[in-house]
Amino acid sequence: MQGLAPLGVRLALLPINGRDEPVRPQVSSATSTPAAAELTAAIGADAVFPLHGDMFASNAGDPGALLRAAPPCAVAVPAHGRPYVHVPRVYLDAEPPA
Repeated sequence: MQGLAPLGVRLALLPINGRDEPVRPQVSSATSTPAAAELTAAIGADAVFPLHGDMFASNAGDPGALLRAAPPCAVAVPAHGRPYVHVPRVYLDAEPPA
C-alpha cells in the first residue's frame, strides 16, 4: 500500500464484494469492505467508488458498510445507469484564474 500513496490517486475504484475467506477454495475474493476503507485511507485518495456491490447475489457488497467504515474521503455511490463525474479536491480548493 505504501507504494501507492506517492502516485497521488484521486479516485480509488475498489471492489467491495470480497470476503475474508474465499467463496470457494479455487476462487479468490475481491477486496472486502473494511479492506477497501483501509486501502483508501492508506493511499490518501480524495474519494472511493465502490464496485461490484450488487454484482453477485451470493456475494454482495454493501456500499453503506463502506460509508460506515468512514474512510477519510468521499464515498461515491451513483445511481444505476447514471453518469458520475469526479472533480478532485485539488481543483475544488484551487484559486480561480485571474
